[in-house]
Amino acid sequence: MVTKTNCEPIPTIALNDYPYSSAKNDPNFIDYFNKKQNDSHYNLCDYLKGKSEYIIVQKLQAGAPFSSSDVKNLEEFVNFMASTKYINCNQRINTFKHNPPRLDLPTIFNEIAAAFDYDTFRKNTKQSFTKGRGGQESVLPHFFSIVKHCQDPDSYPINYKQWVNLNEHCKWSISGNNVYDKLCYLYNNCGIPNTDTPKHVYFAAYMDKLARDLANALAPNITRYSPGNIESIFNTKYYDSIMGVTRGKN
Repeated sequence: MVTKTNCEPIPTIALNDYPYSSAKNDPNFIDYFNKKQNDSHYNLCDYLKGKSEYIIVQKLQAGAPFSSSDVKNLEEFVNFMASTKYINCNQRINTFKHNPPRLDLPTIFNEIAAAFDYDTFRKNTKQSFTKGRGGQESVLPHFFSIVKHCQDPDSYPINYKQWVNLNEHCKWSISGNNVYDKLCYLYNNCGIPNTDTPKHVYFAAYMDKLARDLANALAPNITRYSPGNIESIFNTKYYDSIMGVTRGKN
């Protein structure tokens, strides 16, 4: 029986052992990549083209500042992002309502657009976010990541929970950064080349390959590890998707 006193910590991942250059030739990576090419979760900017919300993407990518005249469009953009139909997003994103002076949507979008990373934004923002369980503070990194991804999809991934959880089990040469900035570090340093296909698609396949390799490494001695620690990396839905498991209905 695994107890709190005899279970082992989940091994960390040495990223040098998982370069993109070797992962891309693995059949599992190719399968993951093919499944994600037309998935809006990983092609967000392309998916938004032709929709009214794309005007926000255009302004972000053009470096154009937002003003009070953009409030309606910004609120529509936030509501769209809160829909799990299009991206894996926490629905509490829709609590980011224009409510000056506490929270001014044009200002927060301008602050995010100007920030190089999440730490910088968090230190400099003048906005006031609700705290506690279910508050804006808890989903702020996710909100930040969506705006930055729309601004520069080749530099900023979306802060998907399964990626963050996996990323926390990687060995790092950097320290002191929050979990999203560390995810950006991996996104920009794992060796994904620039191609016509969105970088996010390649990264999604790479992370699934990384997760599968970790799951396979844990499998022979699974009883050594706390179920809670395993669940912190792989929820059942994510585990089944990367391992090709089909469960019958109870």
